[in-house]
Amino acid sequence: MTEKLEEEEKEREFYNTLEQERILLKCLFTQLLTAKKYFSKIKEELFSSAQRVWMFRHAKQIFRDTGNLFNEGVISLELDRIKKVSVELFIGGKRTTREISHTEALAEWNMIIGSDISHTAEWLISDLETRLRSCLFMAATEKAIERVYKGESDEAISDLNSEIIKIRANVNRNKPLRRLSDAEWQIEIIKQKQENPHLYSVLKTGLPTFDALAGLYRGEITLITAHTGVGKSTLMRSMAVGAAKSGLNVLFIVNEEIEDQAGAKFAVASAGGRIIYKSLKKADEDTFNASGIEDFRKELKEFGETGGEIFIQELPQFHTCADIEEILVELNQQGQRIDIVMLDYLDHLKPMEKSWSEVDEQNKAIAEFKSICMQFRIAGVTATQADTASVDLEHMNAYNVRGSKQKSGAANIVMAIKELTPPDAVNDEGHELKAVTWKIMIIKNRDGAKCSFVARFHKVSGLVKEKSDCTKEEICKMESDLAMSGKKGKKKGGGGKKSVADVKEDGAMSAKTSSEKEKTEEEKEIKEETRSVAEMTDLQDDYDETKASESTEAKNPDEESLKIAEKCPICSADKAKDKEFCSKACLIKAETCPICSANKAKDKKFCSKACAIKSKK
Repeated sequence: MTEKLEEEEKEREFYNTLEQERILLKCLFTQLLTAKKYFSKIKEELFSSAQRVWMFRHAKQIFRDTGNLFNEGVISLELDRIKKVSVELFIGGKRTTREISHTEALAEWNMIIGSDISHTAEWLISDLETRLRSCLFMAATEKAIERVYKGESDEAISDLNSEIIKIRANVNRNKPLRRLSDAEWQIEIIKQKQENPHLYSVLKTGLPTFDALAGLYRGEITLITAHTGVGKSTLMRSMAVGAAKSGLNVLFIVNEEIEDQAGAKFAVASAGGRIIYKSLKKADEDTFNASGIEDFRKELKEFGETGGEIFIQELPQFHTCADIEEILVELNQQGQRIDIVMLDYLDHLKPMEKSWSEVDEQNKAIAEFKSICMQFRIAGVTATQADTASVDLEHMNAYNVRGSKQKSGAANIVMAIKELTPPDAVNDEGHELKAVTWKIMIIKNRDGAKCSFVARFHKVSGLVKEKSDCTKEEICKMESDLAMSGKKGKKKGGGGKKSVADVKEDGAMSAKTSSEKEKTEEEKEIKEETRSVAEMTDLQDDYDETKASESTEAKNPDEESLKIAEKCPICSADKAKDKEFCSKACLIKAETCPICSANKAKDKKFCSKACAIKSKK
């Protein structure tokens, strides 16, 4: 019985924040530097009485408008105008309304001013926020228990998981709107960025073009998409190694291969190819004898001394973000701050909330992953499959992903990988190539321009290095070589491997043939465009005459006018019931160009010569 009373007493002491609230308010009312630093950061939900909430609101407003501190005279002037004030406040996870009088407000003011400042404002804010989160968690638990009693266990678990993420992220659903004219909160953010540039600058990955034009930033996610076997996981590992060499800590989550296998690949990449992956995977005794093991230890030690660290964690397929969050919390408790979390890969992540379809499941999964990144202020990178319809496309877009298109919508940056080296290409001696060429495309960049660059994937080291000296003409040449090799492979039924020399010869022939065809087609396009302009002028005259005659017939209806019973789908004018359009002009505008979506003639493939050339490229 005594133990139970002691527990109840401790619980009352924990939730009794009266003293801390009064001390914090005294700091804000009497210390100018404290008010400048913390007024914009403190939430009114930290205060548990209507009097303290009311005073905090007015003090914050006065300081924001005039730069002056709160005082007793302001309280008297404000409350003299009205007898009582209704105040909305947040208690025990619920919104409620209380009334305060002039006497109550002045009495509370005297208690605040009479408090001794025994703690710093920073400590008080941290302590009050911890207790607020505890109250929110207790309220969420009580709601979940009520649903369990109603037989809704699955819904209770789903709601509780969702609330836990919001509580840990300190998300306030009733957060007041920011005013654009109020520059103080933005100035505060600017000062924070200036004081802590490492928390807001780009997180380097070893890919110069990507880091300069797009880059990883805290609180944002990057999605990598490609077809099966192209190298999504390889690119992520290479970016992780590049980030670690820049002094960043990376958490790499694997859910489609075992931890040992992922660790071996990272060891090869970190050693720059001085370790052979196949030997490491098989634990080859000739390579990993006593001296080989010692060399292996030195390689990894040298990599660890470069700055950052890579933490590898295997999770079962179809895990949730709660598992990732648990790992991040554990690492934070150990003093290991994570800068980037990489998830390999997204399609094996399940949402914590109940979903109603596969698309809804994927939408919620990536939304929760982004929420984790925002909560812990870390950058996120993950990968997903590209859809089968984009296999033969030369230019992919952000929605060429398999499954829900919301995966691209939630991502800040979407990267696509395209192989420029034919899959069956060999060197002049007939051996498999040790490196293949990729075209990495930034097909979505929320805060910048789209771009692309060429990179080389080195099979021995497992690293991806940007090829900065590759020109635009060379990229076009490689793409035409790849397209030609694909066409010939289909005609021959997918014959044997070809050498690089054969592929180059085929590319040269295709380039020559295509240039001759383009000249002929360009001449045709010019003639057709010249003719179409003249036709459009004549058709417009016919159209004007038709409209004039229709307006005359409308005044004197006859048997012919009764045929006009429908609207033209192009211009919404009246048209004959037995005709598809009202005039030849609308007939020409009946279709849209597949390149620029402009109107085009129904008998033409594109709207102009420029779009025809773009389609070939």
